[in-house]
Amino acid sequence: EAMKLVGSKTSPYVRKVRVILAERALPFEFIEESAWTADTTVPRYNPLNKVPALVMDDGESIYDSRVADLLPDNAEAQVRVGEMLLVGRQFQDAKSRAEKALEANPTHVGALILPGNALAGLNKLDDAVKEVEQAISSDPDRSEIYASLGMMQLIKGDRAQAEWAFTRAVGMNPKSVAARLALANFYATNGQTKEAE
Repeated sequence: EAMKLVGSKTSPYVRKVRVILAERALPFEFIEESAWTADTTVPRYNPLNKVPALVMDDGESIYDSRVADLLPDNAEAQVRVGEMLLVGRQFQDAKSRAEKALEANPTHVGALILPGNALAGLNKLDDAVKEVEQAISSDPDRSEIYASLGMMQLIKGDRAQAEWAFTRAVGMNPKSVAARLALANFYATNGQTKEAE
């Protein structure tokens, strides 16, 4: 029985995996599935409910970093895996994924932020701040980078710089829920409930 590729034809990651499998002449059955429908079966193959997922002949599902390994030149795939590694507290591995992502696309905003977040997880806060400041110099128009800088400054205990970075993030993108939430949390932890609202 051939392996199965589970995903949506509209997903760029699924399309890339399909191309790689075709280039390598690996037979597979494509199962059209969206992770966003109420009756999705994606969690059967990937407990994180994300595509693509490869189901091998023996029924084992391959997803996340192993699928990303099929896409070494895809910055977004590397960043997505790096972010999952951060959640799993695998900071050194996340840093390695960040390096791969930056090799693939030196201007990808997620790839610019990921090394700093990984270094922060390794308790190298000064290095983390330097990485994020370098990301800002590379792409000064991204609110996500300022929000990340604010978190690092907060962890370092520099509340003034944290507030500046959070405020800048919200000012750049007032619709960013993440930036607004970070600023509101900052104010709430300072007892500034009026500003937090």
